[in-house]
Amino acid sequence: MELSSPPGGIAPPHPARQGAGTGDAPGMAEVRWPEQPEGAPAGPAALAGWLALLAEQPAGSLYLHPDMVRLAAPPGQEAPHVHGRWRRDPGGPDKLESLAVLVPKTVRMGLAKSAPWAIALKGYRLVGNQVLGDNGEEALAAFLEAGMHLLARGGADCLYLEDLEVGSPLWDAVQALRGRRQVAVFHPGKAQPHWWVRFPEEPEDYWKQFSRKTRYNLRSSVKKLEHSLTCVRRREEVPLFLEKAHQVSLNSWQRRKLGLRIRNDARERKFWETVSSLGAMRSYLLEQGGRPLAFMCGIHWHGCFVSEEIGYDQAYTDYSPGKVLHYRVLEDLIARDTPRLLDFGFGDNEYKQVFGNLQTRSGPVLLVRRGLKPLAAVGLEQFRRSLSGGIRAGLKRLGMLSRFRRIYRK
Repeated sequence: MELSSPPGGIAPPHPARQGAGTGDAPGMAEVRWPEQPEGAPAGPAALAGWLALLAEQPAGSLYLHPDMVRLAAPPGQEAPHVHGRWRRDPGGPDKLESLAVLVPKTVRMGLAKSAPWAIALKGYRLVGNQVLGDNGEEALAAFLEAGMHLLARGGADCLYLEDLEVGSPLWDAVQALRGRRQVAVFHPGKAQPHWWVRFPEEPEDYWKQFSRKTRYNLRSSVKKLEHSLTCVRRREEVPLFLEKAHQVSLNSWQRRKLGLRIRNDARERKFWETVSSLGAMRSYLLEQGGRPLAFMCGIHWHGCFVSEEIGYDQAYTDYSPGKVLHYRVLEDLIARDTPRLLDFGFGDNEYKQVFGNLQTRSGPVLLVRRGLKPLAAVGLEQFRRSLSGGIRAGLKRLGMLSRFRRIYRK
């Protein structure tokens, strides 16, 4: 087994260098700053304030970097809406205190979301699932009011918050909108466990959370599968990594059930090249004799490693390539440039329960404009969820739910 990657760690880019990674940082014409207060900074000054705010936020999402925001809007659609709150300082430059970005998003609802008769709601998605900076009641209320005003102007039906942590300030601010005349608060899915790894002060101590038997079984799985692991960080490595990840994705269970996860098209290559240029790419590839078996697309930013996408070749299911990949990735994260947190993402899976040591709860939230079409879509979605929940509960009572899930994936 071998591990190859460039030497050195990843540090968040210095504010002066951010935006220089791709060679063509977005201009202010590529985003909209609606309802800017009179006299607020514009152009390069607004961009500088944006970058400074992102640099000082330890939990700030990489997706809120201006270079990434430019890539977030679907091609051919309107520019992202940037909502910023500035603090006036008579003795110096104005300071950006909070920022949120909305990009166009179509949400499909109905008994079969991919069917032609599904109801499509036009709306906006909150980039990074967060408001950057000030998350006090006043700042969050101002952002949500701006979002509702965007819906009230017409042409959009909903605001989509894809993965919102239960009990977070933004979650509470959204729940406070219940009963408002302008919008209805709808949860497209139940909040689910959101698993993390919080690395101890001595990273090697992470393994102490496992029993001796579990550690033995994990090491046995790793030894059973002959493999090599490659860590990908450099921009020039992106095309080959995506090509191999695409090969794995074609043979994964996700492709048949959820659609192709890694397309290896120009838009996807641009995305990961930008991530790499900002110093945040940390992806992994598991191979056997040059054949890719499994991959993990990862982002390491401000001390948090996010597992964005994973997949493995089903032909090697008996060798547990997904489990081997996670074990080896954790080995690497512990050995060098250890993050504070590893984010496994929304949803509950067996491997997350095995490796995670911190659990929160999160789920999607939809703010829907009160109108005939949007509320009809919500009604159909609630019926679909009730039907699906009844089937799932029946399988669970019969002791067949786990078996059904395995059959579904195979």
